[in-house]
Amino acid sequence: MVMRQMRENTKWIMLITALAFVALMVFEWGMDATGRSGAQMTGGEIGRVEGEPVTYEEYMAAYRNLYNQQQAAMGGQSISTAMNRQIEERAWQQVVSDKLIRRELKRRGITVTNDEIRQAARSVPPAEFMSNPMFLTDGQFDMNKYTQFLASPAVDNQLLLQLEAYYRDIIPRSKLYFQVVAGTHLTDGDLWQMFRDANETASVRFLAFDPNLLVPDEAVTVTDQEIRRWYNEHQKDLQRSAQASVRFIAISKAPTAADSAAVRARVDSLRTAILNGADFGEAARAMSADSASAVNGGELTIRRGQTVPEFDEAAFSRPVGQVGEPVRTMYGWHLLRVDSRDGDSAVVRHILIPIERTLESEDALLARADSMDALAESRSLDEIAQTFGLTPSEATFSEDFPVIALIGPVDEGADWAFKEQPATGDVSPVLENDDVFYLLELTGRTPAGTIPL
Repeated sequence: MVMRQMRENTKWIMLITALAFVALMVFEWGMDATGRSGAQMTGGEIGRVEGEPVTYEEYMAAYRNLYNQQQAAMGGQSISTAMNRQIEERAWQQVVSDKLIRRELKRRGITVTNDEIRQAARSVPPAEFMSNPMFLTDGQFDMNKYTQFLASPAVDNQLLLQLEAYYRDIIPRSKLYFQVVAGTHLTDGDLWQMFRDANETASVRFLAFDPNLLVPDEAVTVTDQEIRRWYNEHQKDLQRSAQASVRFIAISKAPTAADSAAVRARVDSLRTAILNGADFGEAARAMSADSASAVNGGELTIRRGQTVPEFDEAAFSRPVGQVGEPVRTMYGWHLLRVDSRDGDSAVVRHILIPIERTLESEDALLARADSMDALAESRSLDEIAQTFGLTPSEATFSEDFPVIALIGPVDEGADWAFKEQPATGDVSPVLENDDVFYLLELTGRTPAGTIPL
């Protein structure tokens, strides 16, 4: 009887599973609280997915969501340049994925009915509600409190509209998921396990202890034969990729203090010109590094919380029509003018001047790297380091994961160490990644294989 009822309810079991899966995608892909994606906004085009434009605003919505998640996970600590590049890449991938899914929903004609929305709202609360204190009893989500809340005449109509929009977005996605896995046969055992996973609970008492504290090492005897037997039985768990041990020196590509001062002076000069009558839009077209908005004279339509915090604060606090002091963000310096503001929406113009090396500074850096490269053909790493006032450091990296602390990814270094097969003591040519130029001296190499006993 139970199995028959479960099989009759397979559709809803699968829908609930799919909704949970899709809800994760929605939250990860930067959907806002109303269930809308950035695709419903307007703004400068920064790319296309099968002919459909990707706007600056929808990309920034996904970026800001990921940025805030990462910052919250780090306890408010600052996000490094390398980590920010990863966030930017993830945001782009998510916007593209979202557009592809919406395209597939349209191609398959997948929609949602009002009855489906009502059923999902009663059965699958949004993840944010599951941890809301007003729906908890003894620290656990209370479904009765949630259903009573939905039925209450005092519930805010705007919130109900937001819930409707949320389910209207994720249910079609769950149907797509269901169609993709529809060919999978569920046995009675599978259904029973799904039911147990969703409904069974257990109360336990437990005692935690640290064996290292309770049992001293000298109280346990492990023979050489036992060690050897364990080692032989776990060979597959003890595999490692090839490793290279190196000494290295590096010079940073980051702008210097003099570069930063030069950029700020340039921004101040541009602001003065605009205050004296230069056209802001023309200046943005000619000088802004934000190409998506530059074509529109620097114009952006944004919502509160959509952009990086420093820009957002300026856009929603400065007087309309004024060009205030430059705003510093992770992207550089912004000249900002608020053209209009209505509640949580604002039309602004901005000019982005990134903090980067001046031409003279860039030339000097490249000349230094060229000099290092020339010396590497005939000098030791220590001699080169002394010439440039650098101190060699030591590191070990694997062929599968070529990363060195203080340098970052060393893919070119891995190619040199493992493919070119230099001898111990050899010095590499100058190599680089996004952040540094570097030299390696090989001090040892271990082939791939089983970790020795």
